[in-house]
Amino acid sequence: MGALSRALRFEKRTTVDKLSSDLFRQLGGLSTKAGPTVNEETSIRCSVVFACVRVIAETIASLPLKIYRITDDGKEPATNHGLYQVLYSSPNPLMTSFTWRETSMAHDLLWGNAYSEIVRDGNGRPYELWPIPPGRVRDVRLLPDMTLEYAVERLDRSTGIVPGRNMLHVPGLGFDGLVGKSVIRVAAEQIGVALATEEFTSRYFSNGAQLGVILEHPGEMGEEGAARLKADIEGHTGLGNVFRTMVLEEGMKWHEASIKLVDAQLLELRNFQVEDIARNFRVPLMKLGVNRPGVVSYNSAELQNISFVVDCLMPWLVRWEQAINQKLLLPGERSRYFVKFNVDALLRGDFATRMQGYQTGIQAGFLTRAEARELEDLNAIDGLDEPLVPANMKGIDDPEPVQAVMPPVSQGDTEPLLNSAWDRITRRVGQDMAAAARKALKNGGETAFQLSLSKLMPDHRRYIEEQLAPLVAAGISLGGHDERN
Repeated sequence: MGALSRALRFEKRTTVDKLSSDLFRQLGGLSTKAGPTVNEETSIRCSVVFACVRVIAETIASLPLKIYRITDDGKEPATNHGLYQVLYSSPNPLMTSFTWRETSMAHDLLWGNAYSEIVRDGNGRPYELWPIPPGRVRDVRLLPDMTLEYAVERLDRSTGIVPGRNMLHVPGLGFDGLVGKSVIRVAAEQIGVALATEEFTSRYFSNGAQLGVILEHPGEMGEEGAARLKADIEGHTGLGNVFRTMVLEEGMKWHEASIKLVDAQLLELRNFQVEDIARNFRVPLMKLGVNRPGVVSYNSAELQNISFVVDCLMPWLVRWEQAINQKLLLPGERSRYFVKFNVDALLRGDFATRMQGYQTGIQAGFLTRAEARELEDLNAIDGLDEPLVPANMKGIDDPEPVQAVMPPVSQGDTEPLLNSAWDRITRRVGQDMAAAARKALKNGGETAFQLSLSKLMPDHRRYIEEQLAPLVAAGISLGGHDERN
């Protein structure tokens, strides 16, 4: 009885939601205090709403979405699984994976819910996904057996029932855990102000860029004069007639009735609306093309990209991954397979930063050269799979490293080796001293130069020892090179 009573209470609650949804559609949306009627379809006439929906939907649709198999070493793409091509390539004969995900994300962002009907084969495995416009989902009911069913309006206007197991439903933020709330309805007043501002601006320019005037006549105007005046006024409205000279008859005077557009701070209002609406979608202003001072800099651009992925996209990606794992994987597969978006491309830094990171990982031994090439989407090269371990690092139980011994070198072969070593040494020391000199010219002159040299000397000494040590170990006499040094 407990489960049944909960189901009945939920059915009562969703009935109210259904009536409000039907009324919302019949009225054409919510009538805002600013004037315009706002619904999910009219809201995209607001440039900020359209830009937010577009940047989120296109970004998520462009991310690789794959099914992986869990292995002893981690994971690997399950390319032979039937779901791999459905998610990665084509969910149905009419759509690519990009189109399906882009459409579904637009539904999620505008209506708060994304629905796709699942078509299964005789073994219960999904092989097609068909998106359903949220406006056609008339009701969501919780049944006494604690399963869901969806009442969907078909193309012939009849209502069909889709069981919960055959509906991939990705809800947004909601308050019952089952159905998401529409951001458009929650932010209807903000969007209404933006639409009203755009309409006001359009009317402002269509009326000749004047908010309104008062014409003063010293006496009483006749019908012929009034007709000429009306025709003259109509001939001066619109962008094509801006700044044309107007002649006033019979001693009439022109009085401006309203404040200037700049005085109305319309630009500041529109800037605020961009920030206010973008806040509901958690989209950084940089992603909307806002480049005014204080919004974007070289340092903040990278941080805003990271914030866009972590704060805006990640909650949506997790919703989608968990819904797909729950509805499209069979119960016996969930311990061996999982679905995941790849966001590495969005989080990558610039080329120099990536190369420095790879170099650190390879030299420290926790990243192989083959893995670095894979991260850069480069083809594999044989011989790069083993990690490199620095000679000065080893575990407690590791054997002592074998010291490399140079083969005996005849006296006639020593000169090229010595010259090569000294060339490397002089090049390194010369480059460091030149860099120190350039820095000293900007930060303190000779005193700063001497201080830089004193800091470089220990490094140079170690470098020289490293270059000459193999030669000394091989019994090569430095000879005249000592004198040259």
